[in-house]
Amino acid sequence: MLLPHQSHTSKKSYRLAGHKALIITTSQTTLDVIDDKTGSVLKKGKPTGVYAAEMTEPYYTFLEAQMEVDVASISGGEIPIEPLSLKPLVRTTYDVRFQKDSVLKEKVHHSIPLKDIDISAYDIIFLSGGWGAAYDFAQSSTLAQKISEAYAAQKILCAVCHGSLGFIGAKKPNGSSLVEGVEVTGVTNKQIRQLGISHTPKHPESSLRESGAIYSCNSGMIDMFKNHVVVDQTHRIVSGQNQKAGVEVAQKAMEMLTAKKKIKTSVILRNASMEDLIHLQTLFTETIQSVCRKDYSPEQIEAWSASVENTNRWHDLLQDQYVLVAEKNNTLVGFASLRDKDYLDFFYVHKDYQGQGVAKQLYEAIEKEANERNAKSISSDVSITAKPFFESRGFTTLREQKNKVRGVELINYKMEKVLSAETNPQNY
Repeated sequence: MLLPHQSHTSKKSYRLAGHKALIITTSQTTLDVIDDKTGSVLKKGKPTGVYAAEMTEPYYTFLEAQMEVDVASISGGEIPIEPLSLKPLVRTTYDVRFQKDSVLKEKVHHSIPLKDIDISAYDIIFLSGGWGAAYDFAQSSTLAQKISEAYAAQKILCAVCHGSLGFIGAKKPNGSSLVEGVEVTGVTNKQIRQLGISHTPKHPESSLRESGAIYSCNSGMIDMFKNHVVVDQTHRIVSGQNQKAGVEVAQKAMEMLTAKKKIKTSVILRNASMEDLIHLQTLFTETIQSVCRKDYSPEQIEAWSASVENTNRWHDLLQDQYVLVAEKNNTLVGFASLRDKDYLDFFYVHKDYQGQGVAKQLYEAIEKEANERNAKSISSDVSITAKPFFESRGFTTLREQKNKVRGVELINYKMEKVLSAETNPQNY
């Protein structure tokens, strides 16, 4: 019988042989009272560590999908486990499986030190929670560096409960906070208070909000009985509110990885032709009207999408610019254009193919063309909606812009990416 604090998620079958997942846990062993100013231990606390289910649920969920799964911790060696999480009325079926599994026991007793991890070797990185993570996730410069590298490499990032604290020190390629403008969740302040352990140095809800995250949760009379999972497709981040979310977060991550695989193997890029015009215009309009409506008012959407009626602009696009289209099964799923050698003009992805790697393929092809034209940088006028993607590709914001379109004010951003010596050595 499943108790209300346990996961009730039904599982979908995935086959991801050849792919790898990494689970990262705390190394903190005690619930200490910490001096806010000095960081010194004022009072040694009772034993704690990772919450068992937040490690075992994703581990076995990935393993059942035929993925290779490694287990690392902040310091390496034996992973401390919250004793309460393995009590008979608290533990899950995954925890019972762990207690009989010599392979996972070995991985837990001899976890890989995080500093020794090559993060590029993994497709999914999962940050497990538990009280221990409040002491060494946000505080670890090594974890911040590894998560920053994973994000820049387009890996899928996951966290449950206190695990979301692992995002706090990480950065986007442009240097901004990783969670700024990102939809994410983690254990609520209310659940922490209800469990009577509020002296830990970091609280996910507070830390995420302070760092500029778009935090959401499912709160009720008893928060540990609630469940909430957030999928941010743009940033490839899946997060769960508390101990109930391990299976679902892992499942959502594999769903994202599967979609990424399908797109990568089935989308082709080609040069646009005049015969594509009506399809480009349709995709342009539908993307604005569906994808961008969360950031712009109906009046702004109408004014913006009406620019499709500027026939000369569209004919000039196809005649004078370098235009690439992305196709899947003879369906146009995205397009992008480069004006001159260094201005990214149009950049749109079909509403049904958002967050599936199409934008990444298009952008990389555009940047390659800019390099071949000896551009030293790429600039673009970027919508509120597209700004997070451009930030993830290393663009920085030069200024906010307020433009009048058909008498309606629209906000966008002038953004730029300097092409490095590595990407274009002939310019340096």
